Amino acid sequence: MKKIFSIIFVIVLMIFSFACNKTNDRELSNTPIDSLEATESKLSETLKEETIETEYNDQDALVVYVLGDSIAYGETITRKEDVFGFIFTQMINGKIINKAHSGDNSNNLYKKILELDDLDSADIILISIGANDILISLIYNFSLIFNDLLVAYSNKDNEKIINLIVSFQNSITETTYYSALTKSIDLLENKYNQIFDELNKKNDHAEIYIETIYNPYVGFHYENGENTINIDELSNELVSRINEIIKKVVKSRQDNGDKIWVVDVYEAFKNEEDDCVNANFSFVASEFRFDPHPNKFGHIVIANEYYKIYQENSTLMK
Repeated sequence: MKKIFSIIFVIVLMIFSFACNKTNDRELSNTPIDSLEATESKLSETLKEETIETEYNDQDALVVYVLGDSIAYGETITRKEDVFGFIFTQMINGKIINKAHSGDNSNNLYKKILELDDLDSADIILISIGANDILISLIYNFSLIFNDLLVAYSNKDNEKIINLIVSFQNSITETTYYSALTKSIDLLENKYNQIFDELNKKNDHAEIYIETIYNPYVGFHYENGENTINIDELSNELVSRINEIIKKVVKSRQDNGDKIWVVDVYEAFKNEEDDCVNANFSFVASEFRFDPHPNKFGHIVIANEYYKIYQENSTLMK
């Protein structure tokens, strides 16, 4: 019974983090869930969180302006001081404005930038965006096996657990659905350029740092004959496609004189021996977590990577 409560806690935490707490009776299908756009629309209403705006009093300090998704917001991190943006700001003795928002994708961020009226105050802009352009849809699809997975874990039915996760996996890799996902990724190149264009209109002096997307599901792999769980490979393929676009767009803009740099969080996490992410695959109920957010150590790694790139490139260092 104790393990049942444990798995309910960890999975419900994950589901609430992505506003997918409303499961339904619908079976997994081999077609996109309505569409990626419809999925985004269904979930957006429940992704409204109060943004963090914290400013310090030192008038000479550099202003660090944080934009993006739940990673930049600090989802699952108890103290805001342990979120990478705050850690980085302390490293440079700056002051921070964090307007990241859990659930935001590239389109949400672009619309938000259009409405912001204080961007000109920023000296440094940190951006974490792009993961939700694919993850929200994946997490929603995962929620469709939620109830059955709870039962399988409570019964310690490993075969059922494998079958359920493989069915979720197959629903993603089915040609039509996967094609929709990759199309959504391909559209990111234009969206990133729109974001950077608008940032430059509202602030032509700030340095911009954008992070790559890490693979949140490293270790989600299990060989069981024909039923092989390889979510780690699927996730890696998708985030790698996004990262290629980020690097391509940034390189093009650097060539045109923009003060913009890539912070390669993907490689930083890949090179760490310790876990940087909450997610963990296990047949033990209390140890299974699908939550893709960085843990406290992960935020330290991210902050250090930002600081490294800042030291190598910034003209603002005092």
